[in-house]
Amino acid sequence: MDIKKLSDELDKLFKDKKYKEAIEKLYFTLDTVKHDKDLIYERTKVLSLIGSCYQKIAEDTEDEVEKEVFIQEAINNHKEQLELSKKIKDKEKRIYEKIEVNISLANNYKESQEQNSYSEAARYYSNTLKLILEFEKNDEKFLATFKHKIYYNLVYLYMMMAIANKNPNSAKAQYENAKINLSNFKTLTSQAEDGVRRQKALLSFLKNLYLEATPKNGYIFENRYNEYLSIKKEEIQNELPLKDIDNLLASSIVTVLAILNIPPIESKQIPLAHYTSSTVCNKLFNILSNENNEIPQMRIGSSTYMNDPSEGKGLLELLNIPEWKLENKTDCSTSNAFFTCFSSRVNDLNQFRLYGKEDGVEASGCCLVFNKKGNWLKEPNISSSFPGIIDPLDGEQIDPPIKNENLPLYQVAYIAYKDEYISDENFDIWLPDKNNLKFGIRLKLVGTNKNWQSFRIQELEKALHKLIKYFENKTTIKDDEKTALECIRYLFKDFAFRDEEEFRLLKIVHIDSEEIEYCEMTNSIYLPYADVRNMVDEVILGTNYEKTNSKRKIEVFQHLMKKECSNVSVSLSSLPIYANSPIGKN
Repeated sequence: MDIKKLSDELDKLFKDKKYKEAIEKLYFTLDTVKHDKDLIYERTKVLSLIGSCYQKIAEDTEDEVEKEVFIQEAINNHKEQLELSKKIKDKEKRIYEKIEVNISLANNYKESQEQNSYSEAARYYSNTLKLILEFEKNDEKFLATFKHKIYYNLVYLYMMMAIANKNPNSAKAQYENAKINLSNFKTLTSQAEDGVRRQKALLSFLKNLYLEATPKNGYIFENRYNEYLSIKKEEIQNELPLKDIDNLLASSIVTVLAILNIPPIESKQIPLAHYTSSTVCNKLFNILSNENNEIPQMRIGSSTYMNDPSEGKGLLELLNIPEWKLENKTDCSTSNAFFTCFSSRVNDLNQFRLYGKEDGVEASGCCLVFNKKGNWLKEPNISSSFPGIIDPLDGEQIDPPIKNENLPLYQVAYIAYKDEYISDENFDIWLPDKNNLKFGIRLKLVGTNKNWQSFRIQELEKALHKLIKYFENKTTIKDDEKTALECIRYLFKDFAFRDEEEFRLLKIVHIDSEEIEYCEMTNSIYLPYADVRNMVDEVILGTNYEKTNSKRKIEVFQHLMKKECSNVSVSLSSLPIYANSPIGKN
């Protein structure tokens, strides 16, 4: 039997998804050699291919009952293959064949809806690990990658079994098995091909479990928020090399970042608004404004001239750190912070009055609504926010810059100095301690998970206490300590701006970065963010959209948007506000 020729013939059938035709050919081949004792190895290969065909058919079948029938056919053929493989005389071939068929059976059971299918899948994956010990192929990278994939699946299976298990003791044992396999998995990540990508996928799965599952039966979810936050912190620590600083400071910085970063799993379908002028809106959607036919891009603006003159200073005041030395001159900063801002206040009167107005007319701008479909944000890479202040670890290769459209999202926490008019109930945290209430911190709920919110506040308070303690007796602040604080100080804003309920995309770059662009019209510098035409779900036009000197018409905007960006809905705000007279043109 020519296995190579048979495989080539099947490849074409597989590409054309002619699996049933392939199965017929394979069964015919099997019948011709089933009694030939010299072709045992070849017979195992044919059975393997039949099993694979049934698995492929199952993957393409939507009906769950039919799908299970095809999976069971795959299992039956692979079990026959396993029994036959024991008769292969060549030791290396025998072991390798048994490894392959155990993996196939594990994969089949993992997809099966049969009772105890997960435990069967785990058994076959575990058998594979035992067989690897007998395998004589001396290829460390191959074996590391192989085992890495198996541990990935074992973590998944034991976690899922622990969730479904109503016996607390048994669930505990399965959970402990998951943790052991997770530890083995992490140990191999750096050695395995594509290990980092696989680790990110597994940690993402675990984060979903810890944040979302309910602890009704569950040992596994007894401390789920702590586990979830631990994974977030671990990911940040791996991405953000805070070199040469005290562990207390580093861990506090990482904790604050982990709490204030809002990944897709937390943002879900929470709509966020960006308010801008009608002129900018037209440019972003390529309406009547792009003479050069360039791809329109939203901008990330410099923090230097934002509407808050205390931007980035609130946290330093809390820690009692002066921003500038009392000298006759101060060196200019070598880096600059840029961010673009969003608000959870969609179609909000105050936001419309303050932002995006044209010719001085309040509520004449546009509210761009992101994330209504929950498809806006990407999985975060925290280090992408800080290329201007964080150097890579010694000996590590510098990765290519991450696109700004994939920047992580942060929630802003509001900070206030205590006075006689500030009510205690406005704040979630009081600092430095209960006997000395000088500063209040406010952090709004994101979404509906109040238990997670309570845990966030608790952990943020601990981290800020640690930061206060770290800096309280310091007479001088070292450069590396300043650098560490740069990572978080723009995530705190004055309490006076609390009604904005702000989120921001943040990026700190070197002032001479080639990323920075100059706008002659506004005499300002900025970073290009992204083409937002496929990110925005809705445009809400302000109540007074038509009442500026530009004489814009709602129906014209609606018509052009339908032509240019049919995926974006258009609506008109009906918030009760009169139009003040537009500022006259020279």
